[in-house]
Amino acid sequence: MRILITYADDDGAGADTARLIGDTLILHGFESVVRPVEAADADAGDFEAVVLGSTARAGHWLRRAVRFAVAQQQRLCEVPVWLFSNASPGDALTPEHAIDIGLVEAAVTPLDHRPFLATAAPALPWAPHALEPDPGEVCGWAHQIANTLQTSAASGT
Repeated sequence: MRILITYADDDGAGADTARLIGDTLILHGFESVVRPVEAADADAGDFEAVVLGSTARAGHWLRRAVRFAVAQQQRLCEVPVWLFSNASPGDALTPEHAIDIGLVEAAVTPLDHRPFLATAAPALPWAPHALEPDPGEVCGWAHQIANTLQTSAASGT
């Protein structure tokens, strides 16, 4: 099964998160392809599942990630989709700072949205990998995705 792991970021942490998810899925026997959303637009239809992520700043995804979800809505509604957000600790801990991805969720109906919080608040200006989440948490979530896909394949759904 081919899985697209695509992301939008502005600090490198989203790319690292996507690669970690892809590497974990490979360990489970899946073919994973990791690409930024700008490079994934043309061939999103070639995959049987998609993991889409974005950096979240002030509670919002980057526009190019939202555009990807809306532009690929028809195809993404035909395959299982998971969403992840890389955010600073304050962006997802309180209701007033919740990550607003309503437009994306409405477009693709994801199986899960996982906000990954940085292990420390980033300094300004944004440092490279400022929103890097805990790798164990990312791998644990990727294992859950793999288990869901394996269970679905075994049951024929």
